[in-house]
Amino acid sequence: MEHYRKSAHCTYNIKYHIVWITKYRKPVITKDIKAIFNSKDSFLFLTLFDRFTSYKIEDIQFAAFLKEFKNHLRENKKINNVLFDELDKNKGTKDKNVIISKLQFLEIVMLEFLGVDNID
Repeated sequence: MEHYRKSAHCTYNIKYHIVWITKYRKPVITKDIKAIFNSKDSFLFLTLFDRFTSYKIEDIQFAAFLKEFKNHLRENKKINNVLFDELDKNKGTKDKNVIISKLQFLEIVMLEFLGVDNID
């Protein structure tokens, strides 16, 4: 039996199937970074990729960022003395402020990793 999530007004079961097509057909989402695309945070990384594309940088750089984030930055990088996983510590993961905070955190860390100076 499948697991259904419930809220006050609905019952749902969301499944994602992501197909990532790159210019040179190099694998972007590899086995080592696939785990960060979980049901809790996958929409954040998809939104982050949309923002990433506005910087006109090769997709493989986004993959490099994801790998670095998974292996080091997620557990070690602090912004305002807070780690990424601490942003939803006392709130629900679907809280609007939590989502905005996590997305801002990810974008700042990504731009630092890529060496992009201007945040517009």
